[in-house]
Amino acid sequence: MKRNFVCVCLFFAMLIIFASFTQICRADSNEDTQVKELKQKIEQLNKEKAELSDKLAVQADINKLLIDKENNILASADNTINRINSLLTLLSVIIAIIVAVSTVGTFILQNYRFNLLEKEIDKSKADYNTSILKFNESKTEYDKSKEEFETVKTEARTAAECAVATQDSYEGVQKGYETIAIDLEGIKTSFQSLADDRIKELEANYTKTKGELEAIIAKVNELADNAKESENKAKESENKAKESENKAKASEYFNKAYNSDNIDEKINLYTKAIEYDREHAAAYNNRGNAYSEQKKYHKAMEDYNNALKLIPKDSLYLINRASTFCDLAMEYKKASELEKYNESLNKSIEDYQRALELIPEDNREELSDLYNGSAVSYIGMGNMSLALDDVNKAIGLNSKNGYAYSTLSEIYASEENEAGFYENVELALKNDCPVWELSEADPVYDKYKNTQRFKELIDKYKNK
Repeated sequence: MKRNFVCVCLFFAMLIIFASFTQICRADSNEDTQVKELKQKIEQLNKEKAELSDKLAVQADINKLLIDKENNILASADNTINRINSLLTLLSVIIAIIVAVSTVGTFILQNYRFNLLEKEIDKSKADYNTSILKFNESKTEYDKSKEEFETVKTEARTAAECAVATQDSYEGVQKGYETIAIDLEGIKTSFQSLADDRIKELEANYTKTKGELEAIIAKVNELADNAKESENKAKESENKAKESENKAKASEYFNKAYNSDNIDEKINLYTKAIEYDREHAAAYNNRGNAYSEQKKYHKAMEDYNNALKLIPKDSLYLINRASTFCDLAMEYKKASELEKYNESLNKSIEDYQRALELIPEDNREELSDLYNGSAVSYIGMGNMSLALDDVNKAIGLNSKNGYAYSTLSEIYASEENEAGFYENVELALKNDCPVWELSEADPVYDKYKNTQRFKELIDKYKNK
C-alpha cells in the first residue's frame, strides 16, 4: 500500500515536470519567433536606411549640378552685361560724335550760306546805290542843261534852227534819263527776286536740316529704347539667376532641417529656407510640424495657413492643420474657452472633409487615417453618432489601423460599454497603437486605466 502511494506520487510529479517542460519549450519557441521578426524588421530598416542614403546622395549630386549650372548662368549673364555696357558706351560716343559733327556741320553750312547771301545782298545794294547816284548825277546834269537850254532859248530866240537842234538834243537826253530809270527799276526787281530765292532756299535747307535732325533724334531714341530693353532683359536674367541661387540655398537648408533630430535646429533651418524662398510651401508645413511638436499651436497654425495659401489643395497640409485644430481645441477646453473649443473642432472637421475630397479612393490607409481624425473631432464635439460612422469607415478601409480601434474604444467608454471598450483597446494594442500614452493624455480613460484588466492588457502588449 505504501509502495503504491509512492508510485502514484512519482507519477504525478512526472506529469507536473512534463507540463512545465512543455510550457518552457513553447515560451522558447515564441521568443525565437519574436527574435526572428525583430531581425527581419531590423533588416528592413537597414534596407530603407540604405535606400534613403542613396536618395540623399543623388539629391546632393543634383543640387551640386544645379549650383554649377547656376554659376555658369551667372558668369554668362555677367559677360553679357559687360558686353552690353561696352556696346552702350561705344554707341553713346558714336551718337555724341554724330550729333556734334551734324550740329557743327549744319551750323558752318548755314553760316557759309548766310555769308554768301549777305555778300550778294551787299553787292546788289551797292550796285543799286551806284545806279541811284548816277541817276542823281544825270538828273543834276539834266537840270543844269535845262537851265542852260532856257538861257540859250532866251538869248537865241531868233535862231530857230539852233533852237530846233537844241530841242531835239533835249528830247534825246530826256529819253536817256527815262531809260536809266527803267534800268534802275529792273535792278530793283532783280534784287528783290534774288532775295526771295535766297530766302526760299534757306527755308528749304532749314526744313531739310530739321528733318535730318528729327530723324537722328528718332534714331537716338530708338537706340536708347533698345538699350533700355537690353538693360531690362539683363536685369531680368540677373533676377532669375538670383532667384535660382536663392532656391538652391533654400533647398540646402530644407534638406539640413529635414535630416536634423533637434527640434530647435529644425525650426531655425526651416526659417532660413523660407528667408531664401518665400514660396517654399513644404518648409512652412514642416516648420509647422516642429512648432506643433513643441505645442506652439498658434505658430504652427500660421505656418500651415501660409503653406495652404501657396498650395490650397494639398491634402497633407490640410491633414496637419486639421490635427493641430484638434490639439488647439484641447488647449481651449483646458482653459474653459468653450466657444473657441467648438470653433476649432468645426474647422478641424472642415479640413478633414476637404482632404477627403483630394485623396484617391485607392489610397485606403490615408483615407482611413482621415476618417479616424474626423471621428476624433466629432467625439470632441460630443456627436458620437457621426464619430461612430467615421471610425467604422476608417476600420473598414484599414483593419490594421490601431488608432481607429483606440478611437472606437473611447466611444464605447463614453457610452459605458465596458466589453466594447476592452475589446477595442486590445485590438488597438495588437495593431501597434500606444494606448498607454493615450490613456495618460485623454480623460476618457480615467474610469478604466486603473482597473486590473486594463493594466494586464497594457503589460501584455507594452513590451511586445
